[in-house]
Amino acid sequence: MNRACRVLVRDDQPAICQLFRSTLSARAAAVHAATNERQAIDILRSQAIDLMFVDLSLADANGLDLLRTAHQISRQLVSVVMTEQGTLQSAV
Repeated sequence: MNRACRVLVRDDQPAICQLFRSTLSARAAAVHAATNERQAIDILRSQAIDLMFVDLSLADANGLDLLRTAHQISRQLVSVVMTEQGTLQSAV
């Protein structure tokens, strides 16, 4: 039996979280959204997350720090880093 892909979206903009939730839920994914660092870590510890979308620039944390923590919790996690940074240097 196949289970839905479990996705975590970590962005401090609720509208971005909602966009991911509505888009991915329509494709049978189980989507969890976190608008702060604590929520994200709690979800990662309590759910078997398969895929995480994380904003690089967060108000309460650094997206790369969250990636490190997430991969300590689950080595199998696939992550996608998002950014609205204006230059390639700041995005990479």
